[in-house]
Amino acid sequence: MEEPTTNDDYEGDLPDGHHVFRTATFKNWVMARAVVADSGEGESALNWYQEGFRIYPLAAGRDPDAAYAWRLDGVRVYPDRTYEYLFLGGRHDFKAGDALWLDARLLFHDEAIVVTPAMAIEMVGAGSQYLACYRDTNNKFLMGEHAYRLHLPTGIPAANFWSVTAYHPETRSLLANGEDKPSRNSYDDLRSNEDGSIDIYFGPTPPEGYEQNWIKTLPQQGWQILLRFYGPLETYFDRTWKPDDIVRTD
Repeated sequence: MEEPTTNDDYEGDLPDGHHVFRTATFKNWVMARAVVADSGEGESALNWYQEGFRIYPLAAGRDPDAAYAWRLDGVRVYPDRTYEYLFLGGRHDFKAGDALWLDARLLFHDEAIVVTPAMAIEMVGAGSQYLACYRDTNNKFLMGEHAYRLHLPTGIPAANFWSVTAYHPETRSLLANGEDKPSRNSYDDLRSNEDGSIDIYFGPTPPEGYEQNWIKTLPQQGWQILLRFYGPLETYFDRTWKPDDIVRTD
């Protein structure tokens, strides 16, 4: 097949045995529809897509985690933490001034679907706020075969409740870890530290004595979290309270 000319900046080798399609724009839709005879249904179809469907930059090589590494300016919430915004710029309408910020909208809709002003605007004691985290304190992607700890200092700024939930980085769905739920929250019977702070643990097996604070992860599979605050308090908005980075402990 003759390759059309293009203005892209990729200069590496193209993989053998693939069909090459070059596009004239930076924004494109890719739709895939499987035949049931090939993919099966239900769990079989999910496994078929998980094992065979990949989207990643050729320059990054065959590394699906790297494809989700956001490089937008201002995506980090704190200068000394790895947490990232869902609503970049703090606006639910994905605008920068009067212009639609397409990259910010893509960032959010790659994670979630529903949008409401209450998820973005600053309302002390009402609404909700979200922190996303994909990397540990050494800027390495979170992987299921390792053990990690997330330290939440005392005075977690949520008037109603807070939660830590694990998701799969490819499906963006709840991490299917075989447990009742891949999350821990302020309604759970969690073990607190002497100063009132709380440690949440992640890994294939629970740490002794902190089983109720543990979220199970799956070896050889990546994971990420959303840290939610319902009824966020002033200490969240003025950054006098902030969570520690996730630390690998094995």
